[in-house]
Amino acid sequence: MGEGVLPSSPDDVDAVGRGWVRRGDGPVEPAMFFLAGSSLGVTDIDGGRLPDWYELPLVVNLDAIGDSASGVQPIELAMSDGRVLVAGWPEPFCGSVVEHYYLVL
Repeated sequence: MGEGVLPSSPDDVDAVGRGWVRRGDGPVEPAMFFLAGSSLGVTDIDGGRLPDWYELPLVVNLDAIGDSASGVQPIELAMSDGRVLVAGWPEPFCGSVVEHYYLVL
């Protein structure tokens, strides 16, 4: 999964969510999130960008930051390689990621 491609079929996807992402110090952008096994993909809404992939076994910290608004929970996900993802996930998607995260620990 880490090669920047989408899962090969819808059967490979465990959960999908639409929310927002902030890359670095950039602006908040609409985003799509894919959970496929222990891989989390993040891409733009129109699919014009290859997904960035985050492997759940390499997550060192996953936190809710702030309060949920309109069913979207702001999160911060820190990776062992130093990457940090700041995003807003729909609450059901957030629950799916947390469930998968604890399964791969």
